[in-house]
Amino acid sequence: MDEETNIIPRGGIDLGNDFVLLRAREWTFYKLSHEYLTKLRIFLLKAYNMVLPEEASISVQKWARLHIHTGQVACSRWKESSKPLYMVCMARNVKVNYIKVDFCDCVKLST
Repeated sequence: MDEETNIIPRGGIDLGNDFVLLRAREWTFYKLSHEYLTKLRIFLLKAYNMVLPEEASISVQKWARLHIHTGQVACSRWKESSKPLYMVCMARNVKVNYIKVDFCDCVKLST
């Protein structure tokens, strides 16, 4: 993200609170398995006190990078693991203990 002009790059999605998803991304969405859906339900309940209906089905899409509020760019394991080790940019590793992002607008729920 160009910090001087606050322009979101082509294909990026503004999540609010200075968080921006940056490309590359998977083209297709895929449904969460029962195991991951259960983990997401537990997370939403603890972090947001939000209960997902049992019949809810959630589709997700992988993104390569996340611009965070500190100006750093966190790279996803999904994209970085496809590169040879010498091409992985270690200087861009970001340790995040907890990011609270209001992602409800970005989650695709279908019943």
